[in-house]
Amino acid sequence: MIIVMVPLVNIRSFCGLSLLNDEFGYWATAGYLHGFSWEDLIQLTPYYASGYGFLLSILLWIFPQPELAYKASIVLNVVFLWISFYYLIKIGDLVFSGIKKNFRVLIATVSILMPQTLLYSQYSWPEPLLLLLYISISYSIILLVKYRSTKYICGGIFACFILTIIHPRGQFILFLYVLMAAGLSIRHRSFVNAGLVTALGASSVIIGMMMKEWTLIHVWSFKSGYSGMNTISFDSTSIGGFINSIISHPNLFIISLMGKAEASLLTTGFVIILPIIKSINSLKTTILNKSKNSSLDILMIWLVISFTLMMVLTSIRTLFWMERKDNLVYMRYFDFCLVPLMYIGWGLFIQMKRHKYIYLAFGLIASLISFPYVLQKIAEIPTGFNYICSSYIGGLLLAISDHNQLVQIVQIVQSFLLVATLILFLDQKWKTPYIPYVWMLLYAGMNGIIYFNVNNKLLENRSADLDRIAEVVNYISNNSIHELDYLLDVKTESYPYDAKLIQFLNPELEINVITEFPKYFETKDSTVYLVNRESRKNYPALTSENADVSTKGLFLYDFTDSKASKSKK
Repeated sequence: MIIVMVPLVNIRSFCGLSLLNDEFGYWATAGYLHGFSWEDLIQLTPYYASGYGFLLSILLWIFPQPELAYKASIVLNVVFLWISFYYLIKIGDLVFSGIKKNFRVLIATVSILMPQTLLYSQYSWPEPLLLLLYISISYSIILLVKYRSTKYICGGIFACFILTIIHPRGQFILFLYVLMAAGLSIRHRSFVNAGLVTALGASSVIIGMMMKEWTLIHVWSFKSGYSGMNTISFDSTSIGGFINSIISHPNLFIISLMGKAEASLLTTGFVIILPIIKSINSLKTTILNKSKNSSLDILMIWLVISFTLMMVLTSIRTLFWMERKDNLVYMRYFDFCLVPLMYIGWGLFIQMKRHKYIYLAFGLIASLISFPYVLQKIAEIPTGFNYICSSYIGGLLLAISDHNQLVQIVQIVQSFLLVATLILFLDQKWKTPYIPYVWMLLYAGMNGIIYFNVNNKLLENRSADLDRIAEVVNYISNNSIHELDYLLDVKTESYPYDAKLIQFLNPELEINVITEFPKYFETKDSTVYLVNRESRKNYPALTSENADVSTKGLFLYDFTDSKASKSKK
């Protein structure tokens, strides 16, 4: 009930796009499939993988009104979260049978209710679906270990394939799954399964590349200069390019990696340190003693390697983090890997004996060292902070804006936790089973504060977006306007955000993006012009006084014949 209700409590106010470049990029494919003419604005939008756009096109077909289709996408995201919760319970049934079911339900709930998962679900973003697919892939790994069945390989590869077409960064998860599933099959002397997983993996890559080529040719037919900007895959940035970035800027890479590792520790209440250290021990035992791994061991190895891989790749992708504050602690590209890893961490916290406290102490010491440095670097960068892509650090900054005060408070809390964990580790008399639940309660309370702060900030942004364009949208609808020219001044706006929101709410409207007014401009040109208030290119004949609509962000000038005939009447 919590998972379903929290993201939907403000759904009445979700009337359209808010994270405009990203969301418009996903809806662009849906708009194209429905025959809408959004070409000029798509040209000024980064390329986004087509898979999620196909899903949105189904919603747009069922709900022709964009506002309803948008709300339906939010409801669908919440459904994805709930199914993810269900799969976590299924994983717990297989690897944590010694923990009571009520407690397995509790830790699954706490794991799903991270601020990021709730916030992502409130936008038409594919992250909730990515999370569901990744958890189902992890579940198939356990089933493959236990039952060695071909159908579990097919299910895992299918989920990997969907992951790759929703976002190219999923290719790395696909490659890792193929290697791991093939390795397990060979270990069990099932060479047919090894060949099958390799063939299916190769087919998934080929089909994914074909779908991308189709999307770039048809939807992004103008070959936007931004195409590929938001992808992390072999077809956008080569492995050679990755390696060259690390060699060329090792210090930046270390700082970038440190920021994301710190954000991961804070976001998960430090419990991910437990499966990370346990998986290292499992690998060491396997190599030295050649012992067989349990299902939990294999699952931890899979989760830790995939999490580390995606965090490293994200650290390289955001290497030059000075361009945007949040890039240093940017988590969107890999935080879907955190939820099942955190679930295993909570399970180990309940199940393990004394060593769990010394493991947590390692995580707390690492955070005590890195947090002040990371926050100092963020303070030095003058650009803005994208709260949704690094909710935990962003939420802390919203709660306590003074960086020095924030560092002091965080370090006091962490020092207290560090002392407590060391006492629990050293003093064997402390055998109370309730410590993990106290820790979990503190973590859940902190999550609530972070979510509340960031959600309020994002709701304010939504409201501001709609305030800027509401009167324009109403005017277009009331006057049956079918086409307008939007003046883009790149010196005052890098992307035409307002035009994209207007386009989404008026999907059949044709918006032509212009960078200059016509050479022989006259007010009897019989067209509609939309101009950003901050634009320095406003034509002398167009002033705020003669604007038909004037909002906080836009001027609209209507010179159509229909308007002239109305004025005569």
